Amino acid sequence: MRSSESARPISTADRLRQLDEVIKIKAPIPIFDLTERTLTAQAPYLASPLSYLDALGRSWSLGAENNSLEWAEFGAPDARYGGIEFWFRNVTAGSTNLVSIAVTAGATGQGVIGNLQVRSSAGPAQTFQFTGFADQTLDVIARPTDEFAVLVILEAGAGVGYLAFHEVTYLTL
Repeated sequence: MRSSESARPISTADRLRQLDEVIKIKAPIPIFDLTERTLTAQAPYLASPLSYLDALGRSWSLGAENNSLEWAEFGAPDARYGGIEFWFRNVTAGSTNLVSIAVTAGATGQGVIGNLQVRSSAGPAQTFQFTGFADQTLDVIARPTDEFAVLVILEAGAGVGYLAFHEVTYLTL
């Protein structure tokens, strides 16, 4: 796992260069910053190629003004589950794919380390840590073994009191 901070959003090409340093994927660097599939809070479904998201738990709300799906559990005595499933159907078995999830996350208190977990049916689980409030792009490599689907799950773990999902992209490298 590798984490880095940036003063500005970085392009897919920049992220691919950084990932290549870690896992040697030798991905082609795109000339244009295009993605194969994109899902957002206000566009959670694509008919072709079939892709959709499911927000799980009872604490989700649509933040229409900033196009986000928001979950909050600051100090709730009965903390509820906060997770989102991203389904990408009709994938190419044996391919290498970059799944990028743009979120804003908030820890439950000052000095608390928040943990975001990302699991995939086509890759190892990853934990991303943060403190305070942070805008993050979580990059995960998925290598499907079955053409049916890739399932990616984002979960609010220990120390997370706020999570806003903005966008997920799926790019075949």
